[in-house]
Amino acid sequence: MFSRPIASLCSLSALHRHDLTNQEWASLQPILPSTTRRGGRPHLDDRTFLNAVLWLLRTGSPWRDLPPCYGNWSSVATRFYRWCQRAVWQGLLERLQQLSEQR
Repeated sequence: MFSRPIASLCSLSALHRHDLTNQEWASLQPILPSTTRRGGRPHLDDRTFLNAVLWLLRTGSPWRDLPPCYGNWSSVATRFYRWCQRAVWQGLLERLQQLSEQR
């Protein structure tokens, strides 16, 4: 199907055309939960993590098909489910709705 390996597809601009813009990121960044690390793997930055989740939602692909440029699929999945358990997604949605109503 592709003549290039999937890792090189991450360098193509078409793959990133739906990533968060700088303006969208500037709106989201202040309302994200603060993260504290206690060892383990290096932390995937929030913007890359959100772009990974958006890519998965947009494509309907399984976790394991996440392109490497978005981080390790297992780490992204673990963080996604952790945010679900902590109601982070619900809090983000509520905050975005509040911001939308203020405009």
